[in-house]
Amino acid sequence: MTQIINTAKECTVRTYMAAGFEGNLKVLIVSGEASDQELAEAFESIHEEYITLAGMEQSGDYILIKQIEYLQTRLKSIGNFIKINRVCMAEVGEPFYPALTDLKKLGHKIKWDQENPDPVKFLNDLKGIERKERRTESELLNKLRALEAFRQKSTGQAKSLKQQRIAFVSLLNRLGKEGFSIDKDKTSMEELGLMYKDFTAEMEAITNKRSK
Repeated sequence: MTQIINTAKECTVRTYMAAGFEGNLKVLIVSGEASDQELAEAFESIHEEYITLAGMEQSGDYILIKQIEYLQTRLKSIGNFIKINRVCMAEVGEPFYPALTDLKKLGHKIKWDQENPDPVKFLNDLKGIERKERRTESELLNKLRALEAFRQKSTGQAKSLKQQRIAFVSLLNRLGKEGFSIDKDKTSMEELGLMYKDFTAEMEAITNKRSK
């Protein structure tokens, strides 16, 4: 009697990699014999189930877009806060205090000593914030490039098996660094799919929290 692995729950990560990236579909055979077509259909079923469990068919470029929106909002807000303070310094000789509180929330502490005011130092501190935010500008540029590359790949030619394998291994490494326990011989594709879904949910929550 022929028995074939055809569900994500039954397929381990190592089996998936052997079948998907090494072309060894026979690893899906538990007992008996099976045709190439039967094995190809079984792997396709496993792959589609994994993609669905992971939410990859609907996540797409969502996370990148949200990260880009956060970075753009951050840069615009900080730019406005700095502009307001420069205008206030020029017109009334002191900062716009509410903007200082907002800058602090975004990680920039800037002080104004009312007893010993130093306008020159304060304006230089504003320039310092602008210099620090160049890192944010660089990160935004990288995210925009990543989004463009993602969209080009999604509309262009399919990845080679080598590229797919590298992307998959990178995913395993990323999940491992984030604290998910993955054993290629024990972790099923069902478990991996759910891990990835949890990971993207956590990333989305962090991005949403930052953007508020």
